[in-house]
Amino acid sequence: VEAAGAVVTRELDTSEATFEQDVHFDGATFESTVTCDETTFREDTTFEDATFRGVVNFRNATTSGSSHVLADHVSFAGASFRDDAHFRQTDFQYVTFEECAFEAAADFEHTNFRGDSVFDGCVFDRVADFDEARFFHDAGFKGVRFRDLAEFRGVAFDGGSRATSDDVTFENAVFEGEADFKLARFRFADFKSAVCRGELVLDRAAFDARAECHGLTVEGTTDLGDATFGAPAVFEEARFEG
Repeated sequence: VEAAGAVVTRELDTSEATFEQDVHFDGATFESTVTCDETTFREDTTFEDATFRGVVNFRNATTSGSSHVLADHVSFAGASFRDDAHFRQTDFQYVTFEECAFEAAADFEHTNFRGDSVFDGCVFDRVADFDEARFFHDAGFKGVRFRDLAEFRGVAFDGGSRATSDDVTFENAVFEGEADFKLARFRFADFKSAVCRGELVLDRAAFDARAECHGLTVEGTTDLGDATFGAPAVFEEARFEG
């Protein structure tokens, strides 16, 4: 499917369809609801710089791709979501949402990220729900701005095999509301220079490897109830003001 720059004025519904070849909607504009529930994308799929004006549903979708280069499997880089975006229980391989704008709720609950995933530079204006998502490889949230509640309860950041990469990074991220990591599981975690303006909840969170929190600022309260650290945690120059 080659539809770069297309303008889709009516509802698009591909539920339960299977795409055996590449799908390209780069720079496309979708004026109404897009529903891709239980859709299978077997080759590289791109929605880079697309604009979604209606509700987006990718629930229970399955994606893969033909190469092992990050962003060549599924890319929403630079996309704008004007209404609710639902990716609940989707199965991603390599995927990037770099520099996306989520102007309404973003739902990634129970989503599986089986390859590297990139959310660097995203802005979430409303609730960002990653509850019980699982990241099997490296996850990037550098410079992300969460303007409302950020939910990561029960999330698992398993990380990849590359020793030089952080399993998950929130470096320079800004949480303007509550950041809830209750029962989350981390390996190597990077929160360098992150700012949390609301409450930071780490109740029963488990850090199985190094936690790098150099320069972290928490303006609200911090809940570390029963959190466990299996390796050294670095809090040099961190500030806890709540």
